[in-house]
Amino acid sequence: MFAGPFSDVCGALRLLPETCESWATGWEESCASYPSPGPPFLRAPFVSDACRLAGMGGDASAALQDARAHIAGHPLLSRLAWHLSHSLRPAYPASGIALRSWPMLPEGVCRGSEFLTAFALLGGLDRLRAFYRERRIPESVLIRTLSDFELWLRVHREKTGRWGMSEHGWLSQHFSGNLFRIGRLQFQFGAYRYPFVTYREGVSGESVVLAEAGTALNAEGFPVDGGGVVTASLTETDGAVRGHRVTSKGRVLLEPSAVAGEGWECFLRRGDPVLNLHIPAGDPMPVAACGAAFRQAIEVFRTSFPEYRWRAFVCGSWFLDPQLQEYLPSTSNLVSVQRTAILHPISARGSDSIIARVFGFGVNGKDDLEHAPQETTLQRAVVSHFRSGRVWRGGACIVFPEDVAGWTS
Repeated sequence: MFAGPFSDVCGALRLLPETCESWATGWEESCASYPSPGPPFLRAPFVSDACRLAGMGGDASAALQDARAHIAGHPLLSRLAWHLSHSLRPAYPASGIALRSWPMLPEGVCRGSEFLTAFALLGGLDRLRAFYRERRIPESVLIRTLSDFELWLRVHREKTGRWGMSEHGWLSQHFSGNLFRIGRLQFQFGAYRYPFVTYREGVSGESVVLAEAGTALNAEGFPVDGGGVVTASLTETDGAVRGHRVTSKGRVLLEPSAVAGEGWECFLRRGDPVLNLHIPAGDPMPVAACGAAFRQAIEVFRTSFPEYRWRAFVCGSWFLDPQLQEYLPSTSNLVSVQRTAILHPISARGSDSIIARVFGFGVNGKDDLEHAPQETTLQRAVVSHFRSGRVWRGGACIVFPEDVAGWTS
């Protein structure tokens, strides 16, 4: 069984120098702990149990088992899978996870090698289950969280035509205890990172979002990196707040105004702890389902992470671009979510991320729209918008826990 220096692994597997640098740390330690006759997560019963826990379909499970047999039979890859799995140590607060920067193996190392990082993730499954028990997180949350594993195996196949794993960086958040699927939504520890400040009135619960002082704004009211037509100001004097307000359409007013007075307090600013929201693909997203997920999440985090004093749920996404309201019916889920949440812009820069989300990976950017299906109202809206010379920008939303009672329909 191979136990040489990592440089020998790099040479034998034809790894690029940057790959070797990314993976070398801790090699001696992982070699010293390498089990005989090999990693337990490369045994068929372990993989079968993991597939059942994650609710994986038969074709994905079969592809994973096939790759397992080939990696388990490859001395270098089984060592490497064991080594990489050591990077996954669930803990609160989550430490830096090295998997996000992991490269892919060169093609053709052996059959199934595109699953290497998938098995590195599965190597942390027992530690993750122990973390859930320690934190009293319901097993139902674990099962829903792990459902993303199959989704990203399928995305890899959609992109490449082959089974494998290329989104190990994203899934490392799931396997490190930093992200949880609760109901329809995913919730992740984070800090509010946008140049906005939200004030809230204590009695009515009314909220107002203002641009952070010093934020450069273009003529349309979007933040820019420089060269804006207006630089936002924000002042607070004797309880009165004056600044550049964000409208319900998600744009910043270029003229400052008095927007808050006595009884108002700052509820959210850059750097405050939040729960970042992500929306896994697959199911509809009605307001009621989001509300149910919010209420469940409040209870889970209150019970399992009482020391985490978060201020709001926050999401930045393509589907929060208020321009969608120009095209979609008022009863659509996306429009209903936008109108129930508190919106603010992210950037003036356009984003093509909406294309992959709406059309899948068969459309290669906005210059390939002639191949885009136009079977739904949303698909037709995206194509029409681009062809008119406009851009999609995405947007962000804030949902305070005090407001989730209103997310019912």
